[in-house]
Amino acid sequence: MQPRLRLRLNAVMTAVVLGAAWGVWHVPLFFLNGSGQHAMGLLSLRGLLFFLSLIPLSFTYLWVFERLGGAVWSAILLHFAGNSASALLPQTSDAGALLQFGVTLLIALVLLAASRFARERSAGSARVVGDPVIAGDR
Repeated sequence: MQPRLRLRLNAVMTAVVLGAAWGVWHVPLFFLNGSGQHAMGLLSLRGLLFFLSLIPLSFTYLWVFERLGGAVWSAILLHFAGNSASALLPQTSDAGALLQFGVTLLIALVLLAASRFARERSAGSARVVGDPVIAGDR
């Protein structure tokens, strides 16, 4: 397996594991009357989308965390921004939950593509003129 593909798979698998753990962490809130999760309902489409969105959110947090050199405050600020956005634009329907999930997924996919582009660009610029191009480098 190519090193770049392995790195990408590691980041995605890390996001899946963290997203699942984050979901388990939030399960008690579905039973706490008055919480946003309780209003969604555990076995509803909105509840399912909440859990699914934790995977691309985990990837986004991981991406920002790594770009800022492991600064924990980046995760704190992202969480604050997400909670603020949810308070200002609350989900009131399944359509709103689908839209929010779509935007969250789109952001993670754009960051994944940006990472790939940046890696390819930096790998290409590190080559010396006349260096042979090894199969699988691109």
